[in-house]
Amino acid sequence: MVKQSVSVKVSQTFNTIPASLRLFFHDCFVEGCDASVLISSPNGDAEKDSKDNHSLAGDGACDTVFKAKQAVEAACPEIGPCADILALAARDVVALVGSP
Repeated sequence: MVKQSVSVKVSQTFNTIPASLRLFFHDCFVEGCDASVLISSPNGDAEKDSKDNHSLAGDGACDTVFKAKQAVEAACPEIGPCADILALAARDVVALVGSP
């Protein structure tokens, strides 16, 4: 389900590939791979709100993860943490780049 969502998004915008990899890197680099760069805060003090992460949001990356999460949850309600989906999406964009 994640691979299908990623494939569709890549076919819509090539920026999905570098944006997803960059999102995954930024998520894992700061405090571990927990998808915290996707979490908003009403106080503006979340990891996503850091000046270094302002350019991460966008159609290429965040939307890919959210669409994949929707697909997983449609088939398996309450399953599919964003951190796992972000990791799978990063894996899948690398696989898409490497396939002929």
